[in-house]
Amino acid sequence: MCVICGCANCNAQVVETVGGPGQVVGQFQQEYVLTGAKWGEDALGTSGGEITWSANLAGLVFNTTRFPNLKLTDFEEALQDAFNAWETVAQVTFREAEQGEDADVNIAMTLQDIGGFDFGTPFGTVGVASWFFNAGPVNNGVSLIQSGSIFFDAAESWVPFGDFANTVSFLSVATHEIGHILGLGHYDGSPQVMNSFATTDFLQPGDIAGIQEIYGARQIGSQASEFSDLGTGTTGATFNALGGDDVVMGTEGGDSISGGAGDDELFGRAGDDFLVDTSGANEISGGLDNDTIIGGRGVLRAEGDAGNDILIGGVGDDALQGGAGDDVLLGDPGGDFLFGNDILSAGVGADFLEGGGGADTFVFAPDQGTNVIASLDLDSGTPRAVGRDFDVGIDRVDLSAFNFMTFGDVLLSMSETQDGAEFNATGTRVVLSGVELEELTASDFIL
Repeated sequence: MCVICGCANCNAQVVETVGGPGQVVGQFQQEYVLTGAKWGEDALGTSGGEITWSANLAGLVFNTTRFPNLKLTDFEEALQDAFNAWETVAQVTFREAEQGEDADVNIAMTLQDIGGFDFGTPFGTVGVASWFFNAGPVNNGVSLIQSGSIFFDAAESWVPFGDFANTVSFLSVATHEIGHILGLGHYDGSPQVMNSFATTDFLQPGDIAGIQEIYGARQIGSQASEFSDLGTGTTGATFNALGGDDVVMGTEGGDSISGGAGDDELFGRAGDDFLVDTSGANEISGGLDNDTIIGGRGVLRAEGDAGNDILIGGVGDDALQGGAGDDVLLGDPGGDFLFGNDILSAGVGADFLEGGGGADTFVFAPDQGTNVIASLDLDSGTPRAVGRDFDVGIDRVDLSAFNFMTFGDVLLSMSETQDGAEFNATGTRVVLSGVELEELTASDFIL
C-alpha cells in the first residue's frame, strides 16, 4: 500500500485564513469525515454546481514493466472516470476547461514538495490536494471553496487502475484527491476511497454517503433522452432519474435506481440491485446477482439475467424474462383491477411464475429445470405456491421451442400430480398448480 496524502490527518489543523489554502477540522459522520468546505451554496445537501478542471500530465511515468502497452490516453480516461465516479452519485458536475479558460481545479505532476508534503520518494506520498475557500454568507460553519489544485508524484511508476500490491493506481489516487477537493477528509475506520492508504479504485458506501451529505444525491434533470453511467468507480449508488426518456447504467455493486417519468432504460450491472420504474414504457435489465425489478403504469420489458431475481410487472402488458438463476416472475402487482396481458418467460433454474389477471402467456424452452405456475406467497422471503393462477381458456403456455406437432404430442409429456397438471420434457418441468389435466385443451398451448 502507499500513502495517498502527505498529512497524517488532513483534518488535524484548523486553517482560518479567509482566502487561504488549507483543511478545516472534519466532523465524524458514520463512515466518512467532512472538512466543512464545499462548492456551490454554503449549506449541506445543496448542489455544488459546475466545476471546471484542467490537467497537465507531463512527467507521468508509466509502469511498462508490468504493463508494456500503456499509453497516456489510458491515464486521461482514468482521470475522467474519477470525476465521473463522484458526479454520478452527487449533485455536482465536472467539465474539462476549454483551451485558454481558467479552470477551477488544476491538476499536474510534480517532484517538488507541496505544502511540506514530501514528493519524490516512490511508494511514499503519491498525491495531495489543496484548495482556497471563503466564509459563506450564512454563519453555519460551511465554507465555500473557490479553487483547488491536485498534484501527483512524478517519482512513482503508475498504472491507470488496480494492482495495489506492486504499483500505484492513478484512478484510486485521483478519485481520493477529488474527494478532498469536494470536501471530504480522511476516514480509516473501514475500507473506503477516502482512506489515507490506497486500497480501492471504487467508491464505497461511506464515500457515497459522505458526498451525498455535502451535495445531496445525484438526480437526472427533467430533459428527455439523458444518459448516465454509474458504473466506473462506484460500488453501489442510489439514483433517481426524473422526467424524460432516460438511460441509466448501474454500478458493479448493489444499486437502488428509480426511473421516474418517461420511457426509460435501466441496467443494473453487477450487485443486488433494486430497479423500479412505475411510469412510462420501460426496459429494465438486472444484470448479475440477485435483483428486484418493479414496474407500474405502462409497459415493462424486464430481464433478470443472472442471479435469483424477482420481477414484478405493472398494470400494462408486460414482458418478464427470468434469465439464469431461481427467479420469481409476477405479471401484476396484485388486486382485481390492476392487471395486463403479460408474457412471462422462464429461464434456466427453478422459477415461480404468477401471471395475475388478464390473458397471460407463460414461455418455456428445453433444459430450464423445474418451474411452477401458481398464486404465490412471498411474505416468508421464500416463494411458495398457495393456489391456482393459470386460467384455463384465458392464459396459455408457450411450448413452441419444443417443436411439438400436435396437442396430442404435448399430452404424452404431461401427467397428473398432487400439485396439479405437470409437463415434463427435454429437461424442463412445469407444474400448473391447482389445474387438473383433464381441464386443458389445445387452446391452452402455443406450439
